[in-house]
Parts: sequence; structure tokens; C-alpha cells
Amino acid sequence: MADEQASDSEYSSEEVEKVEEDRERFLHFSRVVMGVMPNRSYHKKSKAAKAKKKQKKRDQASYSVTTGIIQSEDMTITTEVNCPCHEGCKIDHGAFYIAQTISKRHGRLDRVNVKEDTGSEPNWISVSDAKALGLLIHEMDVPLGFKTLNGEVSAATHQVSMTLVGRADKSCHDDFLIAPDGFPVEGVVIGRRFIRKWGHPFALFDRKEGDEVLLVVQNKISQTEKITIAERRVEVDRKARELDERRRQQAASQEVVEGRPRKSLSLTSGSTVMQG
Repeated sequence: MADEQASDSEYSSEEVEKVEEDRERFLHFSRVVMGVMPNRSYHKKSKAAKAKKKQKKRDQASYSVTTGIIQSEDMTITTEVNCPCHEGCKIDHGAFYIAQTISKRHGRLDRVNVKEDTGSEPNWISVSDAKALGLLIHEMDVPLGFKTLNGEVSAATHQVSMTLVGRADKSCHDDFLIAPDGFPVEGVVIGRRFIRKWGHPFALFDRKEGDEVLLVVQNKISQTEKITIAERRVEVDRKARELDERRRQQAASQEVVEGRPRKSLSLTSGSTVMQG
């Protein structure tokens, strides 16, 4: 029972730093017991060895991204949303909801847009939103490979941890990958991992109504950034329509070959990040 409680515990940054400091002291003591007296030369070479090991990990991850070994995420705008609950479900799973989170910048609650995407396993947040909330951005040990709408291969290399607070003060903590430039969503996109752990946003947060903004009080996006985001969204939508047209043409061609009709896809608002 104690082991289960320990595995589910949440650690603060201060606790992790203290554990790491204790770990370094223990390693130092172990070296002394073994007769290895750490000096300036030892520390220098130890630091170089750690840097070499870290670079090796990055090189391996980079190779995996280019060869498709790492799990791939497609940055796409799909035109069909399959209800993840049950057939005939009336819930709009592509809608925006409003959650609250603590802004690290000024220590108060801010509101943030939340959108569900069952086509993506991880969660996503744009770098501008992460900075606006004052979140600590961490570099990932192993990048996650993904393909952009243009078919270009890239990698998510950084992530943040944040807690979203919903109805009845329900707190949901998870990691969010920093999305690439041109990310067409203001706020956060939650994927299947979050949904399995906490549930769908319609069951956790209030539906976004009216002209709610992404962040309130001090964390409003500048007018220039809004224009840039709007221009990027127009470009992404244009490419999405082109992609949808190509898919429909391919489907039509295959119908002719197979000699049996298929149901046509209706153009609706859909997911933003889909696993390839």
C-alpha cells in the first residue's frame, strides 16, 4: 500500500532539487570510500563524460526521427471527427472549453482554452502560451518525431508541466509538448493520454462561451501576435482544404478501381494534432 502511495505522489521542484543534491553527496561519499578522491581534474572529466552521454542520446533520437523509428505525430487538420464515447453521441468533442491554471508569472489563476484531440497521444501547447503563463520549459531527453502539414519531418524537443483546474476544483496535472511554429490553436490541446487519465474536457471544464480570451489580466497576447496567429491559421486552413481535396480524389479513384461506393466525408471542424 505504501509503495502504491509513493508511486502516485507528486513532487515539487524544491523536493526534486533536494533529492538531486543528496544524490550528489552520496556519490561523492561513495567515491571516497572506494579510494577515488574527486579533484578538479576528476570533476572536469566527469562533466565532459556526462555531456558526451547526453549528446549521444540526442544523436540517437535525431537519427530515429529521420528514419521514422520514433512514434510519429502528424500535424494535420482532419475533416472527420469520430466520437470517442459512443455512436450517436451529441457531444461536440471539437469544442473549446475553459480551464484555470496558476500563472507562474504572477501567482494568480488565469483562464486557458482547452481543446480535445483524440488523434494525438500527447498534449500540446504553443511556446507563446507557455511563456505567457510563466511555465518552466524543460528540454526532453528524447525528442518526439512528428510530420508537419507539409510533410516535413521535425521533432518536439521541449515540454512543460502544468495543472488544469476545472469544475468542483478538479485538478488535472500532466505534461504538454511545446508545439512547433504555426500551431493553429490558442491554448492547450489535450490528447488521448490526458483523456485516459482524467477524462474528456466536457466532463471536466466549462464550455467556452462568447468572446473569452486565452489569458486574462496581465497575460494578454499582443495585437501583432494575434495578427500573426490569425495569418498562420488561414494558411493552415488553406493547406488543410488542399489535403482534404487530395484525399477525396484518392478515395474517388479507389472507388472506381474497387467498384463499390464509399461514404463521403463531410467537412467539419476536427482535430489539430493527429497521430500518424
